[in-house]
Amino acid sequence: SSILKLMAAFYTPNKGKIESNITEYSLIEQDTFLFADTFFHNIACGDIQALLTNREAMLERVVNAADTAELDDFIESLPKAYQAYCAEHGKNLSGGQRQRFSIARCVCRDAELLLLDEPTASLDPATEQAVMRNLLSVFQNKTLLLVTHNLQLVESFDYIYVLKDGHVAESGTHKELMNRQGLYCRLLQE
Repeated sequence: SSILKLMAAFYTPNKGKIESNITEYSLIEQDTFLFADTFFHNIACGDIQALLTNREAMLERVVNAADTAELDDFIESLPKAYQAYCAEHGKNLSGGQRQRFSIARCVCRDAELLLLDEPTASLDPATEQAVMRNLLSVFQNKTLLLVTHNLQLVESFDYIYVLKDGHVAESGTHKELMNRQGLYCRLLQE
């Protein structure tokens, strides 16, 4: 989590420097702030510029983003659908639904790099798998950096870094790490 926050310039490094262009990043954290506004606006605010310039085109983007985050069925089941009201801080939603709104917001932004910090921690296993499958599909030609304790989520990632005590203990593809029979393999088998 700290590495992602350094990359997104939420923290300033004590030593050295991180060269990055934070305008390119979308960071999904476990805690999501939702506004007292419509569900449409809570997702569309992921790309304010597009919302202000072409509101009609945003509806399709918002629906696609909600679908990626496995929210579309829930929102469509509401009497006012995307125009339904969200309570401030998402108090009328479950923790998993709030996390999925954060994911939808970042998908709507259409960033080239997405930083994921335990983005599915509050989701049930089936929804978690569906959301990750959708994210990997939507971002297949982009970059996803995922911090997670659930190693099953990273098996299909191109490259994996295993951290232990603040240092990289192992790195490689899932297959390479499994073949080494090291820390990654042991953690997956627990």
